[in-house]
Amino acid sequence: VTLKVTDDQGASHTDEVQINVLSGDEAKIVMSGIEMTAAKAGKNNMAVAVVTVWDEYGAPVKDAAVHGRWSGLVSANTTVVTDMNGQVSFTSDKTKKSGMFYFEIAGVTASGYILDVDASMIQNSVNTR
Repeated sequence: VTLKVTDDQGASHTDEVQINVLSGDEAKIVMSGIEMTAAKAGKNNMAVAVVTVWDEYGAPVKDAAVHGRWSGLVSANTTVVTDMNGQVSFTSDKTKKSGMFYFEIAGVTASGYILDVDASMIQNSVNTR
C-alpha cells in the first residue's frame, strides 16, 4: 500500500508500507524503547540502536523480525531477528559527517503476535556532536 502524509505546513512524504491482515486472536507485542548511542570508528561516526520487544505481559519475544530504517546522516533499511531476550541491535553505516542519526521501526512481525503501535516507541535519534 502506498501512504502519503501531509503536515499542517504542507510538507508531505510518501512511502510503501506492508499491511498484514490478522485474525484478531494474536497477542500484542510492544517495543518499550529504542536505546540510541553515538560511536566513533577511527575518524568515522556511527550510531547503534538497541530495540527490545515484549509481549503484552512483559515477557521478551524471541524470533521477532524487526524492520528498521536509518535516516539523517545515513540512509538504510534493515531487518534483524530478536534474540532470546527479545533484543536486536542495529548498527548504522559509518560516515565522516557529524550531525543527527535517526532510527525508526518500520514494522515488527512475529508468529502469533500483532504490534501495539500506540504502546510502542517507534523512533529515536542521537547527535554525534
